Amino acid sequence: MRIPAAPSKGRTATRLRRPEEGVALPGTCSFGIEGQLTMRLPGDAKVLVLTKGDAGYEAVVRFETPAGRQAQVDFAEFRFPWGKRYALLVVLGYSRLLWCRFCLRQDMRTLTTGLEDAFLAFGGVPQALLFDQMKAVITRDLRLQGGALIRNLEFLRFAHHWGFTPRACRPYRAQTKGKVERPVRYVRDNFVYGRTFLNDADLAQQCADWLERVANVRRHGTTLEPPRERFERDERRRLLPLSPHRYTSLVLDAPAVTSTAARRVPPVVPVEKRPLATYAQLTGGLA
Repeated sequence: MRIPAAPSKGRTATRLRRPEEGVALPGTCSFGIEGQLTMRLPGDAKVLVLTKGDAGYEAVVRFETPAGRQAQVDFAEFRFPWGKRYALLVVLGYSRLLWCRFCLRQDMRTLTTGLEDAFLAFGGVPQALLFDQMKAVITRDLRLQGGALIRNLEFLRFAHHWGFTPRACRPYRAQTKGKVERPVRYVRDNFVYGRTFLNDADLAQQCADWLERVANVRRHGTTLEPPRERFERDERRRLLPLSPHRYTSLVLDAPAVTSTAARRVPPVVPVEKRPLATYAQLTGGLA
């Protein structure tokens, strides 16, 4: 659906219409990044996101999730002077509270450890986690061909331990993953660009400070509230309880030993130490 024009910034949209239907869409508007206009429809259940293109504004209706219902998860690649790093982002769907960590790789161990730390930071677990075709979670997605979604068995065991349901975005449906795609751009534009980092430790410390002082306390463009305030008021108590202990993997935590020789402990050979005078006596005083 394309809309040829959009309301001006700060105004209430009362006459925004679908051209083919002539239906007015009342609501309040706010402008976001990259020319994106967000309009909240009545009832707080739907958000109409207008992205500016050559032919006008293209509209996508996104459905807001209730508190505690869902979080979205994704990796984003960044390059620093000392190497490539992957940002793991977890965004709570209702409050937009953001958790972020920069990692060396984007494998299963990194994902599960990061999610557990995110759950601990939130003080609870969302009912469902939405992923964008992540290989550590989704083995194959045949839904477009009328088939099934095949999930990674190890990750299913991890999800069962923590009590959440893993879900996957349908391919080519951008409206299902917007809550985490926009924070990726936000991290890139508002945090990484324009800053200087010394190393991984400095990157981690600056990221933690930025989340606490900027990202989670600014007025969010869609909810029109600070994520931390919205989380503490409505969402924290809606999260599932934490597991009493971390997940113990049957696969990832196996000892990385590849041969019998690698397990053999080398013998300890005792060496007797003597003063140099003793050796001089044995050699008859010859140097």
